[in-house]
Amino acid sequence: MDSVSIVWRAKTDAGWRYFPVIMGRNGRIRKGFVKVDGKEVSYPDGHFEVRYYEGRKTKYKNVGTDATEAVNECNRMQHLSDARDSAASAGVSIVEPVAGKTIKAEAARWVKDTEDRGAMEAAQVNRTALAAFQLANPRLAFLDEITADSAVAFWIFLRKQGKSDRTVYNAHMRLTGFLRFAGVDYKAWRLSAPKYEKKLPNMYNPDEIERMLAACKREYNRVLITMLVKTGLRDQELMHLCWTDVDLVQGKLRVAAKPEYNWMIKDYEQRDILLPPALVELLNGWRKSNPHTKLVVGTINDKPNKKFLPAVKSIAKKAEVLNATLHRFRRTYGTTLLHGGMDLRTVQMLLGHNDIESTMRYLSPATGDEVRRKINAIL
Repeated sequence: MDSVSIVWRAKTDAGWRYFPVIMGRNGRIRKGFVKVDGKEVSYPDGHFEVRYYEGRKTKYKNVGTDATEAVNECNRMQHLSDARDSAASAGVSIVEPVAGKTIKAEAARWVKDTEDRGAMEAAQVNRTALAAFQLANPRLAFLDEITADSAVAFWIFLRKQGKSDRTVYNAHMRLTGFLRFAGVDYKAWRLSAPKYEKKLPNMYNPDEIERMLAACKREYNRVLITMLVKTGLRDQELMHLCWTDVDLVQGKLRVAAKPEYNWMIKDYEQRDILLPPALVELLNGWRKSNPHTKLVVGTINDKPNKKFLPAVKSIAKKAEVLNATLHRFRRTYGTTLLHGGMDLRTVQMLLGHNDIESTMRYLSPATGDEVRRKINAIL
């Protein structure tokens, strides 16, 4: 790292932006104030980040909203950079310590980082997993106190709560994701992840989908559920889908980045998805009812709706559908296409997967009447 500085990452009308901080007359940072075109502007919705460089690559580290802590972290990183340069000249290396970093503060920073990337469902899962970890290890306060025994205690805690082996495994993976984010070398523990029985993909069956659609009292919810079922879009992709992306004449939509919302496509590759006639008809009616909105399923203020998951869970509860998730719609879409005879490469393109292995996870064995017909025909 050649140079380290503090910036204010603020939420503006044009999306999230980085600004140099402003110093007050007392020599302290003025939180939330920046200069735009030479004028002082207040952007209170934001947080401090330390900007540093690795070679020619610019990097940022979220350090929260406390100005004093931001300055301390900036100074620490600058000293560390200087120490690394001196160590490199002497032909030795140093390792950055994690001592002094609290679990609570780093957990909050991790969740905030996930939210800033727009992954609201993942942020909620991360928050829940870390809260459970802290309940399982109430005496731990600092990162350097976390050991392999802490992880095992986490597993035991979850199992005593009646959680399934798969849930314990998922929670462990969230924990290791957090430790990796916080800079803890958990791989040195040589601790294998908890085992679980791999089950067939959990999809919505046609009856569950019909019950959820019947439970939709608002047209908005009916459009939301139908879009999830018939397009396989990720929640962020549907959240930022604009009417300009939808061609109702040709019956297709395009998944594309939205710089105005500071949102990029996963794997950075656009793709087109064909729409079945029933969905085109539904969207035509929805567009006529909402002729001036920019987003297809935005909020009442035409902003990206970050509460799809609570809405889906509420609908599923009324329809008596268990274990409802957003990704389960995507899994249903992909598996239905594969069971219908569509080739893997085409399904890979429609789902926006970067590799064929990701698509193959949806290639579960066919069951029920379809298999029975084939067996009867053969035997």
